[in-house]
Amino acid sequence: MGSTSLFIGAPGTGKTFLSRALAYKACTQNRRVVTASATKMLNELHAADIHANIERTLRKYERADLLVIDDFAVLEMDAAQAKLAFQVISERYEHHRSTAITTNRPFKEWTKVFPDALNAQVIAERLTDRAELFDLLNARSYRIHKS
Repeated sequence: MGSTSLFIGAPGTGKTFLSRALAYKACTQNRRVVTASATKMLNELHAADIHANIERTLRKYERADLLVIDDFAVLEMDAAQAKLAFQVISERYEHHRSTAITTNRPFKEWTKVFPDALNAQVIAERLTDRAELFDLLNARSYRIHKS
């Protein structure tokens, strides 16, 4: 454990399916796994911060053997959400915990999502330092073929 899997690509290219397959494999090895959309995770953390319960909620995301964050850096974040995302990613990076991220945006576009370009850069660097990158940007959508 301790690595990052980054699935970057257009909608419908299998990013979520692949990240869930990793989660399933980790579960079969009796690992603690947490999966959440970025929006759900950040909203839950923000609510916990408001209600003075942030430490317990942060631990849920920071201490899992594998954290799968779906649709990361897709929607714009406010300063509070960016701070919380930074906290989770940094803590996982420092303690060599495995993380799987799916996103529709290449890293160069993350500055459109984060209110601070430096925050976007630091998070991207921590995610890519020990990462396997799965570039699905030029892949065809499975959803289009199904319909």
